[in-house]
Amino acid sequence: MHKLGGLIFYTQMIFDKPHLSVDEQIELLIQRKLIIENKDTAFKFLTNISYYRLSAYAYHFRENINGSYIFAEGTTFEKVLKLYFFDRELRMLIFDMIERIEISFRTQISYHYSLNNPWWFEQIDNFQKKRLFVNDLNKIYAEIDRSKEPFIKEYKRRYTSPELPPSWMTMEVFSMGLLSKIYSNLTASRIKNDIAKHFKIHRPDTFESWMHCLTHVRNICAHHCRVWDRTLTVSPKFPRITANQWLVNTTVEPTKLYAFLSCALYLLKVINPNTHFVNKFNELAAEGEVNLQIMGFPENWREEPLWQPNLH
Repeated sequence: MHKLGGLIFYTQMIFDKPHLSVDEQIELLIQRKLIIENKDTAFKFLTNISYYRLSAYAYHFRENINGSYIFAEGTTFEKVLKLYFFDRELRMLIFDMIERIEISFRTQISYHYSLNNPWWFEQIDNFQKKRLFVNDLNKIYAEIDRSKEPFIKEYKRRYTSPELPPSWMTMEVFSMGLLSKIYSNLTASRIKNDIAKHFKIHRPDTFESWMHCLTHVRNICAHHCRVWDRTLTVSPKFPRITANQWLVNTTVEPTKLYAFLSCALYLLKVINPNTHFVNKFNELAAEGEVNLQIMGFPENWREEPLWQPNLH
């Protein structure tokens, strides 16, 4: 990259790295000082987990020596795998957590708004931005058209009007992303406030940000992407006041996973006060031997009332 008169010019570079066989990948790792005690085991894993995917986890064990990257002394292939499997199990734990919150969120919106009109999602007056309303309604029609759910098929077979099924059916085929966008675009009202208050959050805009962040992390997990050390591009707002126990120390990085997990844990404890998420996370972290500070966990996180394990 070069600067000239305030303009930035990028030097063109041609990608010339060759494709490596699995055996060549293993030899390259050994050259970079990674300890591989069993090449057959490494071959098996690199056949099913790409070198490029695994290298993202190996990154945390590398050192820059005179412009060249080598692995820190004592780094083994098993250590890299342990981090990979920690991240995999963490994604599954998070995905289960999000599923419970998403279903509750879906239920609350449908229940509260259907009391006035089961087809509330087709009423433009319920929404702030009309263009977004039209776009989202088109997405709803598309979701219903391609749905293979038996209850949607049965509705289409038995009824000709209204064209769309009522809210409690239609919302079951919404994606989490569409669900969070629709809630965000709803006009300010007592009903919208009541939904946020159900989850013990006083401000709907705070709750909206949590749902957007939840959707973002859900998509990361659904695409099997690395999550443990990720810097989130969608971060939650921290509430000033909450009905239930929130974080004591709020001077944490909102773009790191700890902030997201704290928000999701808060919601999960509203839905299920007896959740064992913290217990499962503690077990996973201990087995994975992970540096939690990279995930944004502060030193005193275990002292947080929100993060106390369930003793029952």
